[in-house]
Amino acid sequence: MSRSPDERFSDILAAIERCLECRAHLDAEDVPLAAWHSMPYSAIRR
Repeated sequence: MSRSPDERFSDILAAIERCLECRAHLDAEDVPLAAWHSMPYSAIRR
């Protein structure tokens, strides 16, 4: 059974919220987002 547009919209909003929380965490650590894209995965994992 496919999900209703409202359910899909809710999922999208939840994903955006998680993204914003992640972004806020990065800002708190003062790590520029661009630096994360150029780092090897092992460096990001710490």
